[in-house]
Parts: sequence; C-alpha cells; structure tokens
Amino acid sequence: MLLKMQGMAHTLLDTIGPILNNKALDAVHNSALELLTHMSECALGNRAVGGSDDVAAKMNRIQNRIAKHYANPEAAAPPVEGIEHYAGHPMFKQMRRLAADVDLEIQVAKAGGDSKFLQFKEGLILKPELAAQVANLVSGVEETYDAPSEDHARRIQNLLRKLTEGVALSGGLFDIVWPLRKDPVALADALHTLVRRYPTLGNNPNWRKPD
Repeated sequence: MLLKMQGMAHTLLDTIGPILNNKALDAVHNSALELLTHMSECALGNRAVGGSDDVAAKMNRIQNRIAKHYANPEAAAPPVEGIEHYAGHPMFKQMRRLAADVDLEIQVAKAGGDSKFLQFKEGLILKPELAAQVANLVSGVEETYDAPSEDHARRIQNLLRKLTEGVALSGGLFDIVWPLRKDPVALADALHTLVRRYPTLGNNPNWRKPD
C-alpha cells in the first residue's frame, strides 16, 4: 500500500508543480495539497491507512479537473516550465516535504523499523563540494529552497560534517544518502525529513544536545 502511495505522491507532485502559478487552478492546488497531506499522515501512522483505491480516485479527480481546464479553448496552454520556475513556490516546498515523508517511511519499513533503521554502520564518505552545496541550501542562501528551522539546520550541518568525515552513522541514513549523493536538492530534502522524523538525529555528542 505504501509503495503505491509513494508513486502516487510523486506523480501528484510532478503534476501540480508546473501549474502552481496558474491562479485559475488554485482550488485544484489546494485539493492536491490536502491529498498529499493525507498520504503523509497515513505514512507517518497519524491516520489509518485505507485502500489505495480511494487515494487513486481522488488523484484521478484532480487530474480530470486539470485536463478539463486546459481543454477549454479560452484557457492558456499548459506550461512547459522546468522545475527552476516553480521550485521556490511556497506550496511546492510544502508538497515536496509531504512527499518526502512518504519516501522516508518506505525506507524505515524496508529496514525493519526505527531501531534497525538507526543502527550504526560505516562505509560512505560524501564529497565536500556536494556537502557544501547542501549546506548552502539548508542555510537559506538559495532562495528557491525553504530553509529549515535553526535547530534542524544545525543538526543537518552536523550530519553533513560526519558524512564527509566517514564517521559511523545510521545504516538507514546511508541507504538514503547513497542514491542522492550527486543531487544536492534531493539530499537536502532527505536530511531535512530525517531530522524532522528523529528529534535527536544529528545532535552532538552521540545524537544528544550538549549540556
């Protein structure tokens, strides 16, 4: 069920992102945000997970409303903008975080739960230049990225430092970082999601705040 939901979450994100600047579709944007919030809450265990058919039906209704809008001869043609044109939109940032919640829960489930996900292991060293790009994103230097809170940013910076030093970290973290090691935006999203999910991850020393 969660795997199906993950695919639908990213399809919805890819569908809505390019049309977020179309004010005529604001109601559709809000429906999509509500549906992604529902998916995130299900993934996090804050809402009972029903059948995927209900989520798929709601998603189909959203897609049909978009198609109907652009079928109108008086409507402007659908945009063909790249992500750089809407990455900084507040709603897109929020929707991207919700989709990231679903992604993380899939990884936790694959690992066998929180305790196994957080078991330490070694073996990954992140390139300093990539870590620097991620650091710029989470520090708010890049306006297209919604910078995390000060506490979250501090813990992400700690994780980045440890990743560049090859320090033993949770195996679940390695499994997430490895495929994203060449994509600073996706890696920043993933680390932000991790520190939101695990309140002590990235604290020093030993994941705890100093006295």
